[in-house]
Amino acid sequence: MNYQVINLESLDSTNSYLQKLCREDTIEEGTVILAGYQSNGKGQGTNTWHSSQGMNITMSVLFRPMVKVLGHFSLSEFISLSIIDCLKHFGINGAIKWPNDIYVENKKIAGILVENSIIGDKIVQTVAGIGLNVNERDFPEYIPNPVSMAMILQRNFEIYKVLDVLMDNLSCKYEFIKQPGNILHGQYNEKLFRREIQCSFQSENEKFLGTILKVKKSGELVIRKQNGEACSYMHGEAKMVID
Repeated sequence: MNYQVINLESLDSTNSYLQKLCREDTIEEGTVILAGYQSNGKGQGTNTWHSSQGMNITMSVLFRPMVKVLGHFSLSEFISLSIIDCLKHFGINGAIKWPNDIYVENKKIAGILVENSIIGDKIVQTVAGIGLNVNERDFPEYIPNPVSMAMILQRNFEIYKVLDVLMDNLSCKYEFIKQPGNILHGQYNEKLFRREIQCSFQSENEKFLGTILKVKKSGELVIRKQNGEACSYMHGEAKMVID
């Protein structure tokens, strides 16, 4: 996949801007909207993404995957693994906190927002928003557990060098989601944050202790509760409580 970067100094949201371009014109797959600053960066649901001017990667990428709707979670998998491998390139070991965050130890370094357009039984367009903390060192107090590449390795990075590594990984792994078998699914499970470690979870009805077993290909998280029962949860139905 070839990509071209449209670098803008300031935007409300890279996802919103890219979706607007798609509605107004024919945009090439691989188009990247990179913002120096987002005034209203989007996260999952009502969440927002903080980033100081020019300090981090805040971007959205256009894909036209043409995969079946039933395989929608493969899109989150390949993006998550691409960020993991990008961090590894720079000497940082990350893990995937289901379903859309990247953690280093107990702190969040990146987040993902995947927005799909569907025709029939296929996903014809995906706008993938990625926020990666690169050089940020001074986070607002309302963000509970942030970390950046600069904080971990005690040096600053050139944003475009990090972007090039990230895009190379995205381009490589993107090809795998179109092939039978989805070999990335096993890799995603291997990189799960706190997998097979007892943790606290909060669902709509209860707070409970459980152990993450795996994520299904459908995107459901499987947790074994203390009574031995294995329960499946869709996004939003259960949340890990980070101490």
